[in-house]
Amino acid sequence: MIPSRDNPDFGNQLKRHRERAEMTRSELAKEVGCSDSYISMLERSKCKPGPDVYSELVKIFNEPKPVLDPATRAPTFLQRAKDAERVRELERTVHEAHERSAIATERAERQREVDALQTLTVKASEALSLETLIRMIHEKGYTVTVTKLHN
Repeated sequence: MIPSRDNPDFGNQLKRHRERAEMTRSELAKEVGCSDSYISMLERSKCKPGPDVYSELVKIFNEPKPVLDPATRAPTFLQRAKDAERVRELERTVHEAHERSAIATERAERQREVDALQTLTVKASEALSLETLIRMIHEKGYTVTVTKLHN
């Protein structure tokens, strides 16, 4: 998304947007309706864009509508770049959701293990011998250390 025209980092961000869209300065200048030297000055923060130029930049980089090549009626390189960026954003969102799901699954599994050990402890206090309890805990993959308390 294009930042505010008053943003001190406007030039750098404009350049990043242009490069992500795989556009040359001349191509962007043609889309905006200005000279490529003006785009160069904007990217180097030598000047701020006027309202008309800023409006065109926002349309080019922020609007989701398809941009079609008038000659072929096919999506332009700019639209393909925007689509690729949207795909990358969706992939990041899906990856983050998957990570959250994996963490939640791991927590649930750990809680089930804790619940199972608590159940074993209750059973042990009811009727199991210490040896049987230790064997059951070992079967769950845990080690046990027993310390005798002073009477």
